[in-house]
Amino acid sequence: MKMSYKLSPFFILLSLAISAPALHSSISINSTDFSYTQDFNSLPTANTGTFTWEDNSTLEGWYRRANVSNSNQTPDPGLIDISAQGSNVGPVGFYNASTANNSDRAVGFRIDGQPSGLKKGSVGVVFTNNTGLTITGFDLGYTGEQWYRSVNDTTLFLQYAVVNSFADDISGDIDRSQPGTWTGVSALSWTVEGGDTNTWTNGTEPAFTNVFEPMTISGLSIADGQDLVIRWRIAETNENQAGLFIDDVTFGNITAIPEPSTYAVITGLLMFGLVLYRRKRV
Repeated sequence: MKMSYKLSPFFILLSLAISAPALHSSISINSTDFSYTQDFNSLPTANTGTFTWEDNSTLEGWYRRANVSNSNQTPDPGLIDISAQGSNVGPVGFYNASTANNSDRAVGFRIDGQPSGLKKGSVGVVFTNNTGLTITGFDLGYTGEQWYRSVNDTTLFLQYAVVNSFADDISGDIDRSQPGTWTGVSALSWTVEGGDTNTWTNGTEPAFTNVFEPMTISGLSIADGQDLVIRWRIAETNENQAGLFIDDVTFGNITAIPEPSTYAVITGLLMFGLVLYRRKRV
């Protein structure tokens, strides 16, 4: 006897949901005990070679973007991802750099500000609050390394955004310029003065290294399910810029409070208990 089976709409939808690719991905914060570090040492060490960066694949939850204009219409124009030793940091591009044959890597941009080159760039990480709580603060630190000196002053801005969805609210673009979306942290931003000439520098030397000890960023309200986007950015410019890279990122010491809906439930239970107590007293 031949038997036939008909899948219910529920199972069809479930299978599609499981197989559908995610629009974007992030690093999940599952509890207030969560901590995260990134030293970029898993990146290729081949000197003067190139490597292919893929958002959220090369490093989970990490994204990078460069543009030639503020319109965000021409992303990554001819951008070359470079794995190099310090003396080869010079051409514009996104770098994974260190000293020769050294696995201690750092990442960042070389921006030239030219119309046909790179005028701005950002690299950053996306976290999703899955604690069931409202996150009110966290600690963030990193090490800044200068791998190229410019004749112009250069600032590496540290900024963060709290959004419902990185994919929808920022279009998955880590460099997207949206007034009112990003909050700058001046204490974690880095400005270096211009030098006499444009030349490579050794970012591992103390003279070209700036250690930003973890500092607390507070007064936040990151609801359960929302995304926290943290980026290091060289803003749009028409000038040659220094190569300011990042290394040894640390994130943790999360503070949180119950969601407003949780407070409502607690208040309701207390009121219900009070009513029962009064009835017993009558």
